[in-house]
Amino acid sequence: MIEQNRSAFIIWAFDSEIGAGDALTNVNLVKERVLSAVNPESYVDAIESQLPSDFSITQRQKVKLDQYEALRLIIEMREPSIKEAMYIIKSGNTIWVVTYATGADEFDSRLPTFEQSANTLRVEP
Repeated sequence: MIEQNRSAFIIWAFDSEIGAGDALTNVNLVKERVLSAVNPESYVDAIESQLPSDFSITQRQKVKLDQYEALRLIIEMREPSIKEAMYIIKSGNTIWVVTYATGADEFDSRLPTFEQSANTLRVEP
């Protein structure tokens, strides 16, 4: 996926310590140019139908980050058991998506760190 969309991925980083559930905790930042009519909600509606069947969006909530309004999704994957916090921000004609993923058993304890990190995000106009 990264090789096919090299220009979309700005950051992809992994924690060097593998958790108890054998999941690699990671963060990635993606940007995508969109039409001006596209907002975070319609963007999610479009990608939701493309999610594999073992993924489910369990929470969709507007949140205020330090600098931006964002749409936060909590996404769960059944096998392996992974949970993600995804923040979607629109700036001009660009959608920025930052995703934090970890083993489901570690998610609740890592979520405050993910939120702290998301609040430091600064995107280009």
